[in-house]
Amino acid sequence: MTKPPEGTDAPGAAGTGPVLHLADTPGYPLARTVAMPEHLPYGTGALSIRFGSLEVRAEGAPEEVSREPAGDGTRVTYRIPALLLSGRYVLEARPDELPTWDTAGNLAPLPESARTPTISRAARLASELEPLPEGTVKQWTDRAREHQDQLALTKNGELAVRAFRTHNEAFHDVFTKSSFGQKWPGEGREYGFTRKMAEHTYSRVDPQASHGNQLPVNDLTWTSGAPYNTHSFKTFTTLQTVLGQMAFVSRQRGYAQEADKYEAASAAAEHFAEEVTKTGNTKEHTVPYTQKAVYSAIESYTPPRKKQDYTAELARYRRYTPLLGTTPGGLPLGEEHGAALDHESTEPLPDEASYRVPMDREDYEIVRETTRDFYRHLAERAGAEADVLYEGACHARLAGVGVSIDLARAVGAGTQAADRLLRTGSRDAEVTLPALRLSVAGLEGWEDQAGRIARERLDGMVFVPELLRESVAETVRYAALAGIDGFALPARGRG
Repeated sequence: MTKPPEGTDAPGAAGTGPVLHLADTPGYPLARTVAMPEHLPYGTGALSIRFGSLEVRAEGAPEEVSREPAGDGTRVTYRIPALLLSGRYVLEARPDELPTWDTAGNLAPLPESARTPTISRAARLASELEPLPEGTVKQWTDRAREHQDQLALTKNGELAVRAFRTHNEAFHDVFTKSSFGQKWPGEGREYGFTRKMAEHTYSRVDPQASHGNQLPVNDLTWTSGAPYNTHSFKTFTTLQTVLGQMAFVSRQRGYAQEADKYEAASAAAEHFAEEVTKTGNTKEHTVPYTQKAVYSAIESYTPPRKKQDYTAELARYRRYTPLLGTTPGGLPLGEEHGAALDHESTEPLPDEASYRVPMDREDYEIVRETTRDFYRHLAERAGAEADVLYEGACHARLAGVGVSIDLARAVGAGTQAADRLLRTGSRDAEVTLPALRLSVAGLEGWEDQAGRIARERLDGMVFVPELLRESVAETVRYAALAGIDGFALPARGRG
């Protein structure tokens, strides 16, 4: 995140041709327990930033680079000189909610010290566990991106990466809009299990390494706590419960599209867990898998011929919702309703033999506790409207954009065909973008303590620019498939 150069406050005007519109983002958290300006009714609060009115324009005409045979047709690669992303940002504050994970930065834990605005930056960002060596998180995220690039070279790997990106927004909402960030799950956070898993996984996987003499990825066991697989499946159960409750609440409030988003992400996660269990890996049992074995399993995977129905499986994560009672508006909400979950249901547990990812009594206890925490957190959030601190323009310029497209099947397909191709995970068009560096206007005016801390946090943003970049890539891919002028193959565009 940078201050824009002079004269670049509204760069979108430099682009020509059609404009592509991106969806507004949710509010991405920046900092907590920050001293608020005197005009606000609360002394400390949480800062977040959201982006809206996002538009993408092409700078310069597309230029064909190469053509090569691809199956029965021809694959054409062309270059768009640059894309101009422009929009508006709003820096806002609300009373503290105190999630504990840095979702706007690098997904590292945020200790109490990181939420205290009166001490040095180094002290605020120090972990209550042993601090990570400098550059560690960047090494982790860089390696994850290397694996995404490696996976994208194969058909099944590309499908896996696309599925991950499709549901990224839903998973981000889980971290920032629910109790999940406070309990990941709680049992594991005390010992730093998730961090240890990240360290262990990084040490065992390297897409550039030889396939010989590889060590298993999932063979870690802690002195205090459960094995790698056990912690993974417990976290999965927590995630599925939160997604189910977020979908339920969204539908109760009339936000059907949002509910569909959460349910689709939950179904995708359930399918992934099902495939994992087919390898013999469960919460109780570990089949050692090396990096090579993981890649081989992905490559040998056969996608189902029709969409899988996980309605029965996902209903288990809402088992305790009826205990909550409802408000007059039909929405379970409030401390008194959460208290109803302090006691186990008298109903017998389902017969797990019929489910593709079986659960045991411990799993249902996780569902119960997570449901209770979710609605207590929801009650704490109720009525906490955001206060706008600063707002202004933002933009980014992405130079050297590459598009590769199937000449016969995809060029000028039209909007309806483009929608169909995107839904089916088609590889008929692929977009390559450089890193996105977002410039924010007006940073020099953020002189109060909240503004200074927000500036500091924006400098370290990693996850949010990546989300915006992926949103731009998918939007441009749609435009290329639909044949929209300025984004489509030269001389074949359509207005």
